[in-house]
Amino acid sequence: MLADRFNGKRLNSPNDLVYRSDGALFFDLTTAGADDATDGIKVDKAGNLFVSGPGGLWILSPEGKHLGTLRGPEHPHNMAWGDVDRQTLYLAAETGIYRIRLNTRGALAFAKGL
Repeated sequence: MLADRFNGKRLNSPNDLVYRSDGALFFDLTTAGADDATDGIKVDKAGNLFVSGPGGLWILSPEGKHLGTLRGPEHPHNMAWGDVDRQTLYLAAETGIYRIRLNTRGALAFAKGL
């Protein structure tokens, strides 16, 4: 187990984690499958976070600034980088799998120097 408490409070079912290229660890604490709650999380080579959140797919800078929200036909619950160049983000939702081509590359897990 990585952690079960933060500041003395019990964590609520951590279900995703991602390492940024500098080694920083991010994880979410929501119950998996909860609509309009943060669930899936991925990071691109620039350190931006792609987070499934209220209203769609949130994009956050490494400093935590909300850069924008991508809205699709369904609320995405989880995601994965794909294709050879890692510029396609695949989104898993309640009834379908969707893909979106982006102008950034997804970071490789545990990779250094991306």
